[in-house]
Amino acid sequence: MHNVKPKRLVNYNKYTLFISFLAHELKRLGVDNFIKTFKNKKYSGINKKYLDGYIEYLENKKHGHSIVCNKQYNRLVVDPYVYTAYYKYGDKNVVNRALDNAIPEFLNKGLLITEIQEAVNASNKHTISKERKCNN
Repeated sequence: MHNVKPKRLVNYNKYTLFISFLAHELKRLGVDNFIKTFKNKKYSGINKKYLDGYIEYLENKKHGHSIVCNKQYNRLVVDPYVYTAYYKYGDKNVVNRALDNAIPEFLNKGLLITEIQEAVNASNKHTISKERKCNN
């Protein structure tokens, strides 16, 4: 069991918008052009960490490389859903569950990300919501 807590002083609204922006840019540009366009962009703070992890993740996926997390953290910036479950609903085990599925490229930068957000346009929105039904 991990002893990690989410960082509190993060503007999760701006962070979520940035993640969405990058997902839409990736969809618009494709992997190669996205990497070329954003590799040298100057962002700071959490946005820089997310972008660096995202590019590293895309490059590793493209080339078939895998990495492991080589850092230990007491506090991590988590995705907005984990943050809400932890602080609003009191689910203290949500961080441990998320750590078990964390993407190493992000975790090495202090970000607890378990899934890469994909951009969805209006024409395929209905199809995706059908696929996400719970199987009870």
